[in-house]
Amino acid sequence: MKEKRVLVVGSDPYSVRGGMVSVIKNHLEYRDWEEFHLELLITHTEGSKRKKIFCFLKSYIRLVYILLSGRADLLHLHVSERGSVYRKAAVTGLARLFKRPVILHHHGAEFFDFYISLAERKKRRVRRLMEQVNCNILLSHTAEKNFKRFFPNARTEAVANAVCVPAQNPYRGGDGCIVTLGRLGERKGTYDLIRAVGRVRELLPEGTSLWLCGDGEIQEADRAVKDCKIDDITGHVGWVSGEEKSKLLRRASIHVLPSRREVLPMSILETMAEGIPNISTSVASIPEVIQHGVNGYLIKPGDEQALSEYICRLCGDPQLRMEMSRRAYETVKKDFSMEACCSRIKRIYRSCLTPNNGCSEGINKYQKKGKTK
Repeated sequence: MKEKRVLVVGSDPYSVRGGMVSVIKNHLEYRDWEEFHLELLITHTEGSKRKKIFCFLKSYIRLVYILLSGRADLLHLHVSERGSVYRKAAVTGLARLFKRPVILHHHGAEFFDFYISLAERKKRRVRRLMEQVNCNILLSHTAEKNFKRFFPNARTEAVANAVCVPAQNPYRGGDGCIVTLGRLGERKGTYDLIRAVGRVRELLPEGTSLWLCGDGEIQEADRAVKDCKIDDITGHVGWVSGEEKSKLLRRASIHVLPSRREVLPMSILETMAEGIPNISTSVASIPEVIQHGVNGYLIKPGDEQALSEYICRLCGDPQLRMEMSRRAYETVKKDFSMEACCSRIKRIYRSCLTPNNGCSEGINKYQKKGKTK
């Protein structure tokens, strides 16, 4: 079978931080794409405004060369919100000139807020983009349903984020570390977590510690820690990756992400793949991963009392943690592994490359009973 070349377009996965670039990196490192060959085109990087503009212009010129030389059969664009949407609109316009199919893979937790805030003229441009592409990939059925409310004529598929899953559950209970992974700030519920730990500090087992792992509102988080008088049991290690992240997760007893707004957080999937029990919020797609009381706990955003109670319950009950660990690991291994995710994406690629087919409805229903995985 002739090799099909897929041009993956998005942020630099080796300099930009966040869930979207983790997905891009995982896709590029996956080895079983069968007849597809993936190549990366970086349209966004970290740095000054000038550096970002130069990065996009350079990539746009490179894209013209790639399309002229016939080196791309399909474009797979990863998009969030704001500037990311406009960059992908420019790329999509060029791809359409060369009659190449385009997939938009949506990751933005604030995309709908961004769209609602636009003037009507800009809304029409965004709506036209969503309806022109061959397929919009959303991260869950919940996200897909919300997307359809705004763009009823767009072609959509639900494909969850995926992570590499160890062959065996590595969790052994941790050593009392409460870990949170992600950008620190109000949206991720960082201050809710800090206050919740402060409320029940005296009730937690001896040796319990809180580790804030991420960039963002670092100084504000440090002030909140001091205000809650838990600075002696709290560590801030910045953004972690690679071996440093692996060592930290081996120490983690639980992972807590009480987000106010989300899509499908990679940190939840990554920690559940390591067997770490999670406490999070019942927003967006999270309830499609965490079943309350089964493989983790869910609270309403901002409910610090419930958050405190579940932190105490999990930290104080090693047997409960081991039971939830087993179920969390099994959930991710079954539905959110790289094999499961990439199998669905390959089906979408084939559909989009089939003449006059676009992206057929119902290719992927990843959590519906009786469907082939």
